[in-house]
Amino acid sequence: MKKVQTKEDKQGKSWKEFKKEVDSYVPTWWENYILWPTERWFNDTRYFFKIKVPGYFQRARYGFAHEDIWDLDRYLSSVISKSVGELKRRTHSYPNEKGMTFNKWKKILLEIERGFGTWEKLDDLATTSKEIKKLERQFQKGAKLFIKYYFALWD
Repeated sequence: MKKVQTKEDKQGKSWKEFKKEVDSYVPTWWENYILWPTERWFNDTRYFFKIKVPGYFQRARYGFAHEDIWDLDRYLSSVISKSVGELKRRTHSYPNEKGMTFNKWKKILLEIERGFGTWEKLDDLATTSKEIKKLERQFQKGAKLFIKYYFALWD
């Protein structure tokens, strides 16, 4: 004969009971000073040797790593922002266009650097819609300048 399960037989807890239990949990010294640091060390070491070290060799051989492809938009934005920033600091020439000056060229490079630098902020921040729109406009402005002056990005 089948036993009928009653409400008292259930082992489950309500969400409030579970949250109260989790919030009131105090880890022991063993967990704080031995278990968790050891676990973090093993996880970090495994990540370093499985992902980071092969990534160095992949970048040397192919110019990018498999981990870069996971979030390619962020990787490219970071590379463009940093390299254009370095170009801005080291440049000693500017495009031969009508009305272009050295200071104007540096301002254009700064706009490109800031524009692509905002992509990381957009990706990281869960901000208000006003801030998101402002960052998107700044990125669009930098991207347009990047496209316009693509062939002038040399020193």
